[in-house]
Amino acid sequence: MLYNNEMNIIEMYNYFFYKIYNLMEYFKSQGFGNKFRAIILMTFIEGWLLFAIYNYIDVFFHQSTTIQFFSFKSVPFIIIVLLKWVVFIKNDRWKIYKQQYDQWPQAKNLKGTYIVTGIVIFIFGNLIFSGYL
Repeated sequence: MLYNNEMNIIEMYNYFFYKIYNLMEYFKSQGFGNKFRAIILMTFIEGWLLFAIYNYIDVFFHQSTTIQFFSFKSVPFIIIVLLKWVVFIKNDRWKIYKQQYDQWPQAKNLKGTYIVTGIVIFIFGNLIFSGYL
């Protein structure tokens, strides 16, 4: 899995889910299971990134990027949802990722937590900044 402590993009995505899932475990509540809440939160975070990109397109290229449910611009949102189903829900693959990353040393997991937190803050800040522009 790891080659010289480097991860490929798929492993990073799985690790991102693992960290979001652990966050849901920390804030246990009634209702949806932690897996579904983690998937919903990941979808929102990725949606924020897409909205920021659409905002930047509006600002820098002076194009209107109105998003309608049945339009070409809604395809990335559909891809995000399908990706979640294939990568995490189908055959309960998320359990494999959870077991795999639970075995990492605590220091390495803490470093990963800081990186994931930084990415989420960057995406949310990017959304706010792009909306401001």
